[in-house]
Amino acid sequence: MVDNGQMKKLRLAIVSERTRYHFQKPLESLKEIEVFHLYKCAYSDMDVKRFKNLIPYRNIFDLKKKLQALQPDLVQGLEPYYGYSRFRIPLKILPILFATQSFCKKTGTPYFFHVLENITPRVKYGSLAGAIMQRTAKRYAQGAQFIYYLNEGAKRNLIALGQQSKIRFGLWGIWGVDVDEFRPNHVKPTTILFVGRLSEQKGIMDFIDAVEMLDLKGFDVKIAGEGPLEEEVLARIKASSLGSKISLLGSIPSHEIAGLFKGSYVFVSPYKSIRYSAEQIGMANIEAMACGVPVVGYRAGSVGEFVVDKKTGFLVEEGDIEGLSRKIKEMLESESLRNDMSKNARDLVLEKYNALENAKKLEAQIIKSL
Repeated sequence: MVDNGQMKKLRLAIVSERTRYHFQKPLESLKEIEVFHLYKCAYSDMDVKRFKNLIPYRNIFDLKKKLQALQPDLVQGLEPYYGYSRFRIPLKILPILFATQSFCKKTGTPYFFHVLENITPRVKYGSLAGAIMQRTAKRYAQGAQFIYYLNEGAKRNLIALGQQSKIRFGLWGIWGVDVDEFRPNHVKPTTILFVGRLSEQKGIMDFIDAVEMLDLKGFDVKIAGEGPLEEEVLARIKASSLGSKISLLGSIPSHEIAGLFKGSYVFVSPYKSIRYSAEQIGMANIEAMACGVPVVGYRAGSVGEFVVDKKTGFLVEEGDIEGLSRKIKEMLESESLRNDMSKNARDLVLEKYNALENAKKLEAQIIKSL
């Protein structure tokens, strides 16, 4: 695009229901695309004042007004299967989808979106609501210029919409990690680490049960996170034989999380699938591997697409607490095994999950597509 004899940046408007730090930060590295991010709310790890061109909107009418004022060259819309409610149909999300598509159709602005959802809509939402959501997603996908999928389940969901020619793999929105921030520190680690929401889905109770089976001589245990099971976790720790070996750290600010990984010998992620949600990427696993920390976890959702079993860690079947404990024990008892997996993990992240490199590649893809 040329403006007064100079190349004009492509103006991209991203429409989100909410945003967070690891999604926003890599956008700063884009050189040929100027990003304006319209969002309704932000996660607790997000300091909205730290970023430019973040634009809050109150409702769909405000959203349309701000899109009109921006006059973008391209819009990134919401994922159609994003969100869930007790009514099963995601009532907060649908109006945003419709408003975005309506604006793009009226103004002739091309749009794209990405998909992480690896559960079929009929399983996630139920038969009736799932059929409605699939029809909605099909119309939405038909109007899109192109669509990114981020895991194989998401790919299957898009193929079911009949838009195979438009889909491509790319970590748009997830990117990967900052490999300079998340890197090994070469200090001998001693921590068995859990990072995640203290919930049934994240498997916090399975984690405590697994580490209680271990001889922790020379090692400590740290749990970072907060959530609905916090009281149960405290009671379970108190009733266990772990004693002073285990620390409950609470929520860790995003700028401190890399340091926590760097001091860890092994990262444990016993994440589980529930009816309407399964692990789609496992960003904490990638952050751990970037720091040279092997992962031991459940083979849940799409985790096995990002953690390479027996190479960058160990994966066991969901709910196999004894298997989880055995694989942690195997790691603790063999420093050479741990060191080999540590190198493999770091190499994998450098090859596939360097956020800045992925952002550059995806930027080039998008410009070429228009």
